[in-house]
Amino acid sequence: MKRYLTFCGIFLIIFLVIPGNVRSQYLKRSLSSKSEVNTEISAGSAHYMPLFGAGDNNSGIIRGIGRYGLLSIDAGGAGNEINYSDEEQVIFILGGTGILKCDKEQIPVTKNDFMYIPAGMKYSFMNPRAQPLSLIIMGFKLPP
Repeated sequence: MKRYLTFCGIFLIIFLVIPGNVRSQYLKRSLSSKSEVNTEISAGSAHYMPLFGAGDNNSGIIRGIGRYGLLSIDAGGAGNEINYSDEEQVIFILGGTGILKCDKEQIPVTKNDFMYIPAGMKYSFMNPRAQPLSLIIMGFKLPP
């Protein structure tokens, strides 16, 4: 019996320590391999590249993220007004300066700013400057 328990213990250690031929479920993305996708926020001067979630066909294993992508707004351009009733949004300004329009309010934004947009709030970005505005949009799904 003691020999059997020792064998089982060794087998368990080998099983837990030595990796099998199983790949983890993870996703890796690079902006250099992504291209622009036309979405509700896109416009002639606003270009969206999805990394995860909406607009990306291969994000089926992600359940909590509604969208995660890069929005670039050309100098003098603007994105479409959007409203996500089932997502909270967190936005990070990567570069440039611009204006966040929330309902009727206009809020200046600049590099390294973070913004939180609650579900159901209408918003858009404008770039009245001569340099491009780039930002990361993160949308988190809310349970029904």
